[in-house]
Amino acid sequence: MKHTEKKFFGLNFARRFKFLIVMLIALASLFGGASFLASGKSNISRTASAVGETYQITYNTDGGDSIADDSYISSASQQTITLATPTKSGYVFGGYTITTQTFGSNSSISSKTTLTIPANAYGDIVVKATWIGYVDFSSSQSFSIRSSYKRWNGTIYYSTDLSTWSTFGTTAINAVETDGTYHIYMYGTNNTRVSATSSSAHTSWAITGTASSVSLTGDIEDLRDTFRATSNKKMIANCYDYMFSGCTKLTSAPTLSAETLTDYCYRRMFAGCTGLTTAPALQATSLAAGCYQSMFSGCTGLTTAPALQATSLADSCYQSMFSGCTGLTTAPTLPATTMTTSCYQSMFSGCTGLTTAPALQATS
Repeated sequence: MKHTEKKFFGLNFARRFKFLIVMLIALASLFGGASFLASGKSNISRTASAVGETYQITYNTDGGDSIADDSYISSASQQTITLATPTKSGYVFGGYTITTQTFGSNSSISSKTTLTIPANAYGDIVVKATWIGYVDFSSSQSFSIRSSYKRWNGTIYYSTDLSTWSTFGTTAINAVETDGTYHIYMYGTNNTRVSATSSSAHTSWAITGTASSVSLTGDIEDLRDTFRATSNKKMIANCYDYMFSGCTKLTSAPTLSAETLTDYCYRRMFAGCTGLTTAPALQATSLAAGCYQSMFSGCTGLTTAPALQATSLADSCYQSMFSGCTGLTTAPTLPATTMTTSCYQSMFSGCTGLTTAPALQATS
């Protein structure tokens, strides 16, 4: 009798007690953690008990105007809620995505702002705004835009009112007047190129009409792929090759935000744009072969060259870049310390207004 008691209250009892503790921890993990041990309830019954409780809807406008939090009451029936529409200067609202989901069943969003919450779903919800960047062609007079060939490999959309969007093709688009200004807005998705498929297959976009001058604002990368941050679509060789070549009506150039370039990506992009008086900033620090070749060739209205940031060059990268720019009076600084084949060849050829050549920093 004493031996049996020793086994039960001694080593065997300790083992059994340890086993019970392990089992309790396992059950707690399976049915809701510490709350299972504390309340004796698991998440299995949580859906039913959540009906009638109030939960928060938080808006993440991602740089847009702030919107106060909303709320909903969990219900045994499906419910729909119309979310508030945010605004953001220079962008079009593209709808919401859900970044924090409901429990029980996933909620969903349709028609940009319609939130559908399934029956018995519960929990706080966070929605995030999606924004569409675009470029804006504008003028005080009527004009049209046309590309005779479709060189882009994704989709480009256009609008004249920032509300109704249509697919751009090879048919001329007419600008529409609003408050005294004619506009054509454009953005693209999933394009890795826009105006050329190769060095020998390129198409210049034509700007026609009664307008003597047309301004282009916005980031050209939004015309290529406004969702590039998430689609991961990068520009490929010859991306904007010849795009506005010969567009004498173009008086301002868009932002060129790409920091890493590809071969011949901006070749002759603005060549012959005699109405262009200011060049866009060139932000790239990593160049590629022929990337700026003849980019502003023949831009006789250009008086100041953009700053050149790159310290590492590539073959033919600046070849003929400003050739024939007779109005150019100031040359940019050339900071690169190592040169490559034909990197500066004919860069300022025919620039009769230049009286001082830029200093060359290169030592090799």
